[in-house]
Amino acid sequence: MSEPTHKITFPRLTEKNYGSWVGDERAELQRLGVWHIVKGTIIAPAGNDTEELRKWLIDSGKAAGSIFASLDPSQKVHVKGMEENPVSMWQALEKIHRQKKPGARFAAYNHLFSIQKLPEESLTTLIGRVDDAITLIQDLRPAAHTLSDLDGELASMAMIRALPDEYQSFRSSLFLLPQLDKSTVTEAFILEEQDRAERAAKELQASLALKAAQEAAAKATADVAPSVEKEHCDWCNKDGHATKDCRTMARIKQEQNNKRRGKTPSDQAKTAGEESAGAATSGNASPTSDPSSPLRHEAGADWNTDTGATSHMTPHRHWFTTYQPYRVPIRLADNKIIYSAGVGSVRFQSEVGGKEGRLVEFERVLHVPKLRSNLLAVLYLTRQKQFIVTIHSDKLVFQRHGEVLFTATINDRNAAYLDGHTIPYEVATQASTLPLDLTLWHRRWGHIGIDAIQKLLRLQLVDGMKLTSMTPPDPICEPCLAGKQHRGPIPKKASFRATGPLELVHVDLKGPLPVRTREGYRFWCTFIDDYRRVWVTFKLKHKSDFFECLKIYKAFAETLTGCKLKCLREDKGGEFMSTEMDRFCKEFGIRRQHTVRDEPHQNGVAEIANRIMEEHVTAMLVEAKLPASFWGYAVDCFTHLRNRTPTAANPDGSIPYSSWYKGQKPNVSNLRVFGCTAYVHVKKDKRRSLSSRTQKCIFLGYPSEYKGWVFWNPTTKREVISDRADFDERYFPGTVDKTSHMPPEVIPSFYSPPDDDLTSDHGGKQRRHLHLQ
Repeated sequence: MSEPTHKITFPRLTEKNYGSWVGDERAELQRLGVWHIVKGTIIAPAGNDTEELRKWLIDSGKAAGSIFASLDPSQKVHVKGMEENPVSMWQALEKIHRQKKPGARFAAYNHLFSIQKLPEESLTTLIGRVDDAITLIQDLRPAAHTLSDLDGELASMAMIRALPDEYQSFRSSLFLLPQLDKSTVTEAFILEEQDRAERAAKELQASLALKAAQEAAAKATADVAPSVEKEHCDWCNKDGHATKDCRTMARIKQEQNNKRRGKTPSDQAKTAGEESAGAATSGNASPTSDPSSPLRHEAGADWNTDTGATSHMTPHRHWFTTYQPYRVPIRLADNKIIYSAGVGSVRFQSEVGGKEGRLVEFERVLHVPKLRSNLLAVLYLTRQKQFIVTIHSDKLVFQRHGEVLFTATINDRNAAYLDGHTIPYEVATQASTLPLDLTLWHRRWGHIGIDAIQKLLRLQLVDGMKLTSMTPPDPICEPCLAGKQHRGPIPKKASFRATGPLELVHVDLKGPLPVRTREGYRFWCTFIDDYRRVWVTFKLKHKSDFFECLKIYKAFAETLTGCKLKCLREDKGGEFMSTEMDRFCKEFGIRRQHTVRDEPHQNGVAEIANRIMEEHVTAMLVEAKLPASFWGYAVDCFTHLRNRTPTAANPDGSIPYSSWYKGQKPNVSNLRVFGCTAYVHVKKDKRRSLSSRTQKCIFLGYPSEYKGWVFWNPTTKREVISDRADFDERYFPGTVDKTSHMPPEVIPSFYSPPDDDLTSDHGGKQRRHLHLQ
């Protein structure tokens, strides 16, 4: 009977897991009784004892076979030619994966301090990642590494990490030092400081000498004729025009763009490859001084097939269909170092032979904001992903498993760019089970009026909004009846209207609500720009958190609009009258306006906005059959919708969103009915073999920091963010009693009369109702 084949019971060695693999493989070799052969303590027997030699050769073969069988295919190249020598195989792998150099330890420490919890990651998984990082650091330490050496390395790391971007070349040179102890780094810092001072002095002296020479020359020729400075073009190396006005450069770039013009996307997708984590190089990337540099000011839209890049890279954040923060150093062609900001997937619509080809998805693409071109790592695809690349005249052909996935065109400057175009992320999956009529858009838009829906369609104020059914709207909308209240008359009208962004901002706070959200929030506050009525909302746990919200709003709004916050109008509640807020407003020249007590009409914008928010949040919770603890999601969702809704306060009929985003139309094709059923795709790395690829969730809105949707999984009781889902807008699973069409008593009343300043809460204490805008 033949001996059964032994199966590897632990992960094979890859580029990332040497620290764990080495322990597992050592245990396996010990189980086989051949570890001392690999360690070198048992060597081949000398003499003529053939039986001992035969036994040693068998054990040596077992050791070599065990090591080779535990390697990933990408790692077997490192032991090529050593397959019968387990000692050499073990030493070669250790030399490659365990470089005990100071630069490697610095990178390991930097990775440890950069670890952050991922959105859907459990705390247990986070602990495991931290433990793995610590294990890597321990493996990289020399044998005689003392606590004093550790202190010195940490001090050196703090000094190097504190260097700004202009010291990137100096920082890179430090990693080449044989030691990174504090004394060595301190000496290098002092020498660099002296060198910079000397260079600055020489540059100043040369500048002064040049200026004096120019003044002398100008004086000598002033009486002869006025001098005319000739412009020089760095592109064609001719005089008479500047580089930016070069017609030859403009013509060549236009021809290249015409060659690489894309078409419409198809519905098929195929994974083209993923790159390894860790340090990367960008091949041909170079500084901005070169007119053709990938670091030029304008970010390109074409993919450069770069044989020097170790990873796919792009500066375009809006291209990513999946994304997570990820920081890794990238060395440019001139040895400068820049850093990535994230990693994810990008979709590319290929064009093969002049026809639309496959929709390809590049995985593990690095987001590098400072890069100004898109790099496709050719050698990585050929060496790691079994791609075959062939050159036919002016074409590069990329094949995998006998199928041509995409091609690239070689231009006159011997640069090859992919044929096709990248698909910017808009909406990955938008399946709907209902006809797109006025009633459905009314519900998707948080139950705004039908006239507003018709205005959006008639004036084409947004993109992605269409009707597939002309069915008249339902005259009875039960959530609207449950949520909307009668509005009392406001005795006065506003006598002032802002003429520019942030000239006047209305602000108010609502709460405390009788029910907390699951995060513990009991208040919300809203800022409304009087100029075009843009809403920005925050959720708070305490009233005292308002001041921090003000600082965030000021920074966000001023950066987005380019205008300064000039005036705040509020009702003089206690949260607005703190000493720190008063000092802050005086420091930045922000004028303050307070309403007179019992005169709420003086802040009418806030009162009306508060009523609108109350009505629609209640209607949304009623239709969704969700308890009051979900009011935070409803507030965020309706704020998103409100900024995309036309308002009578804007005389030109525009929507608030377009005023802050320079006339840009928002795309609303991703809108769905709040609280409806959603079948969310489970990513491959998040599911087990043969398990379901979808999870049934409740749709809750649009996250501000992601391109996608936010959902609630009632089974796991966890929030889920995804860009791939199928929606059933006919059904609302909810989390409350499904036999009742009315909201449970736990849902608070989101309405308080405008002239009610103080009411009694459940405990009999007085509390202030601060109205949301």
